[in-house]
Amino acid sequence: MSFRSSKLAGTLAAGTALMAALSAGPVQAQTGSAPAAAPAASAAAFGAAAMLGIGQASGILASQVLIGQEAPGAIRGAVIGMVGFFGALGILAISKFGGWAFDEWMPGAPFLIMAVANAVLLLFAVWVRIVAPRSTAGDAVV
Repeated sequence: MSFRSSKLAGTLAAGTALMAALSAGPVQAQTGSAPAAAPAASAAAFGAAAMLGIGQASGILASQVLIGQEAPGAIRGAVIGMVGFFGALGILAISKFGGWAFDEWMPGAPFLIMAVANAVLLLFAVWVRIVAPRSTAGDAVV
């Protein structure tokens, strides 16, 4: 793993941890388990949540572009449809699991779970890039 990749992974992990820490105060305030968070903390949590949403939307778009680029032309639509279908199933499953973890473990658990999942995905992507590097864009199977 290069320095840039490890720096990116560290930045992503730190950002996710910050998001979990900032969002725990307002959640605890709503549930009555802690004193109310200061308005500045709520604004910071809103900003962090907005950045997290932008990142997730970018990841979804990037996956669609990658699938469109790599899938053979004859079955490209079917492959994109299956990716969307299984992505939706994954969202349902992680929502259920994240809600359970929030209730049973800690309020920041869903964010921690997603940080670990994204870190695993990052490591897998780096591994794929190392094992199957692509020299030119003209190598795509069409």
